[in-house]
Amino acid sequence: MIKEKLALTIRIITIPPIVVSLLIVGLYYLEIINDFKEAIFLFLFLGLIPLLAYPISYLKPFKGKGREGQRKIAFLFSLLSYSSGILYAFISKSSLNIKIIYLSYFISIINLVFFNAVLKVRASGHISSISGPLVSLLYFMGLKSLIPILFLYTLVFWSSLYLNRHTKKEMILATIIVIVSFGLSVLLL
Repeated sequence: MIKEKLALTIRIITIPPIVVSLLIVGLYYLEIINDFKEAIFLFLFLGLIPLLAYPISYLKPFKGKGREGQRKIAFLFSLLSYSSGILYAFISKSSLNIKIIYLSYFISIINLVFFNAVLKVRASGHISSISGPLVSLLYFMGLKSLIPILFLYTLVFWSSLYLNRHTKKEMILATIIVIVSFGLSVLLL
């Protein structure tokens, strides 16, 4: 019972919009993002708009579709929002760091949708939303961030397994997608 509550709490406090919001605050505090306006737009496109998928999933047209329905809405909101974010970054001539973040999220969501919707191979959106900020922190902060990153990743991985939300394969695939997407973003920019 205690393990289940702990696992559920970990899953709730690590929903994608919360984790990316913490990343943005951290990167702003560390002056990796040094423009407040850019931090606000990152929060809007990567945090707030995707967060709206959760309350919308309870509205009448979507209600009763269960976790799979909620998952589809979350993917749709993320796809639309990350697409808008990458457009904003290039139109507004954002800094390289901002473009790397937006592009990595955009490439990740394209790959997640491709695997989940086209190939019908489940890849965890939740663990990818943890992996993305963690890979970003590792890139921007270096190895000094490795231990906290591995600790958080392990907690979320465990909670997802414990609650039977995802398999190891689904989470490893999502993690690989994020790492490759981030690497591509750095190489392309």
